[in-house]
Amino acid sequence: MTDVKVGSGATFASGAASDMLALQLGYGTTNNNGNVLTQVTSFPGQSYAQTYNYDQVSRLCSVRESLGSALPSHGCGDTQGLAAGESWRQAFGYDRYGNKWVAQHLGDHMPYSGLCPTQQTNFDANTNRLDGGGKPSGV
Repeated sequence: MTDVKVGSGATFASGAASDMLALQLGYGTTNNNGNVLTQVTSFPGQSYAQTYNYDQVSRLCSVRESLGSALPSHGCGDTQGLAAGESWRQAFGYDRYGNKWVAQHLGDHMPYSGLCPTQQTNFDANTNRLDGGGKPSGV
């Protein structure tokens, strides 16, 4: 675990000393290859935990968030609905060139911005560029 704290010891209206912001990054123990597996962001009265999953070549394949503590890891390609305790989840797909798209977005706590491609066909196979369907609106 790596901890980062901002404003340690600050006193809030409640009179209790607390951190204004605390970040905890988890890299695993026996499976530590440098990829962040969990991230807990805390501030007075609330904590959010993200759990990250990677494919066989260390590309981010999914991320999910819960209130409080991190949820157990789940496999890539899990397209089930939100699990108990999940606030939101995104899953990603990649083509052979490394182009990434949002394959799944669930949850209302983090609305999808629409700025990322949502399927492999948003990339032109001949030019390896975004086609018109994958461009953000207004671009």
